[in-house]
Amino acid sequence: MKNKMNVSAIRRGNQEMILRELHMVDKTSRTELANKLNLSKPAISDNLVSLLKCGIIKEAGEEKPTQNGGRRLQILKFNHQYCYIIAIDLNYKVPIFVLSDLKNNIKHEFEIKVSDMVNEEVQISIIEHGIHLLLNAGGVSKKEVFCIAIASPGVFDEDGKLVSSNPRFTGIDWNKFNFKERLTKVFGIKIIIMNDINAAGLGEWLSEPQTQNFLLISCGNGIGSSLILDGMLYEGRNKTVGEIYNYVDMQKSKNGKTLEENICIQSLIEKCKKSMINGSKTCIKLEENESLDFETISLAYMQEDKMVCNIVKEICDELCIMICNYVNFIPVEKVILCGDYVIFGEMFKQRFEHKFSKYCHTAPKIVVSSADKHNGIYGVLSRARDLLFKEIVAS
Repeated sequence: MKNKMNVSAIRRGNQEMILRELHMVDKTSRTELANKLNLSKPAISDNLVSLLKCGIIKEAGEEKPTQNGGRRLQILKFNHQYCYIIAIDLNYKVPIFVLSDLKNNIKHEFEIKVSDMVNEEVQISIIEHGIHLLLNAGGVSKKEVFCIAIASPGVFDEDGKLVSSNPRFTGIDWNKFNFKERLTKVFGIKIIIMNDINAAGLGEWLSEPQTQNFLLISCGNGIGSSLILDGMLYEGRNKTVGEIYNYVDMQKSKNGKTLEENICIQSLIEKCKKSMINGSKTCIKLEENESLDFETISLAYMQEDKMVCNIVKEICDELCIMICNYVNFIPVEKVILCGDYVIFGEMFKQRFEHKFSKYCHTAPKIVVSSADKHNGIYGVLSRARDLLFKEIVAS
């Protein structure tokens, strides 16, 4: 019985390797697969039987004959349209909705701006409507969709249950709704939910897989991180790795504040207001009853306003200290800054390299993200595709 289980596990592993390789290269031959995966040609042919039968891999004719007249090889091709995936990134600002094939070719995409003033029921109804729009616009039936993959603030277990959440997040209150249960009932489609920063980290790695170990820090309305180790997203046993919004040190604990409360957008606005009240010189001019916002502060920063630059410098130093502590425990090759604070990226990079890198055992390279809004989308698409492959080889 044990040997039978081992054989089945080996078979599933080999089939999953074949799927991943074909997905990556798009098309190849049995001989090339055997050489690349270190499997015998008979083993390749045997493992391909069920994959060809289900249709995720297809025969694509023969390659052109070689000059020496050798035997022409039968070409295998990955079927991108085997099924579709709906991916949604419920970020802090404007949720992104995407209908994609298995090769990340986006068939349809749009954004929906959801006001902070609407309640959870309205927000979820908007999301449901967005999914219906994707299906209708793409001319795709629910039966052709493998799953709805969602990236959202918060930490979720395998069942879509909320494990941890930032109490300052103003979006959907997941404690009031079982979103997975709700969407499953409405659409009858498998639902995957994962943390949005983890999804962004995974998407960042997919765009640059040569960096095997890096830390992604997202900062703006909130702060969070994701950790890629040996080319894999590391979430930990309870999936809360990277939940750094409660990061404290001795000074912050005395003030009863976390790192997020000290450096994120609301704190930045309050510090600028206080400094203006105290008479600091600044290029910021507010009309009567006009409120100070992040866009106004960002513009002043770009104009090298001394007051704003000094406050941003303090924020960058806070981030640098946290990163020094982080990377001394878990050495990474690179730290990537994303989120609203990418506008302060060059100052953050300079402060770290000139003042704080000396405190690291091995200083990581500091990179400012290109801020591709699709990183989270590509991350959840990858998670969904992994699940699809596992289900196919298990059947």
